[in-house]
Amino acid sequence: METLRRNARSGDPVEARRAAWVIAESAKGGVPEGRFVIRVVVPDPHPVGFPVVEARIVIDGMPVVANAFDKGPAGSPDQLVHSGQLRATSDPQEVRLAEAYCTEGCCGALYVTITREGPEVIWKTWRSLLPGDHSLETRFDAAEYDREITRAEQDHSWEWPARTVARLVAEQFRADPAILGRWNCRPGWCTAWMRDFDTARLTFGYPARRTPFDEPSVQFGLVVDVRDRDPVATAAEIVESIREADPKTTAEIIGGTQDGAEKLGLAYRKPSRW
Repeated sequence: METLRRNARSGDPVEARRAAWVIAESAKGGVPEGRFVIRVVVPDPHPVGFPVVEARIVIDGMPVVANAFDKGPAGSPDQLVHSGQLRATSDPQEVRLAEAYCTEGCCGALYVTITREGPEVIWKTWRSLLPGDHSLETRFDAAEYDREITRAEQDHSWEWPARTVARLVAEQFRADPAILGRWNCRPGWCTAWMRDFDTARLTFGYPARRTPFDEPSVQFGLVVDVRDRDPVATAAEIVESIREADPKTTAEIIGGTQDGAEKLGLAYRKPSRW
């Protein structure tokens, strides 16, 4: 452990964050106990391949996706937790818990239907393209289930700085549509990739209204360097810069065609960081 702590203070950023990751993961212990638990798992932060963050569901100590689906990882926290999809209502909702590495259309996905009946939340009608699909019902105390969902929604301790920046910017865009709306733009997605650890990425579409297929529209993207910067201050700077100046003048066009861009009066430049 002392070696890991020393490596976590290394001047090599990759070595330092990998050592810090091992220390943090070791502190979490093994499989969490509890009837229903959500654990966000961040993989080894080494910039190789395309590692993904997973929101792993554990029921009675058993990781659901690992037990029932061997074709791909659990869904991301953005998809499962922060989207509200795991929240249970009286209207049954089918939720995709995992998708195959290659895509659902190729090797399938794992689905479950979630509903609320009085004091209980029920997971039922499990579905995938793998052998052994079943309709086994799993029941949870609704109050305990809701507390775990709320805890997971509020827990951002797993984030790294670039991911925090992306989340904070996305929250501001949702809270105030005028930030981009004043430039006739609409928000896209905001995220950070582990393979590009020190950058946050955000996208937006132009024009703001969704156009018919045969009318021109483009997608813009911004890449923000986050290394050695305070995430909260960085997110605030990004939002303020977009309030003050048209982001179309600095962002790169990453979606749409050159012809479409020119019809919209935009100067097309081939993207360099996407």
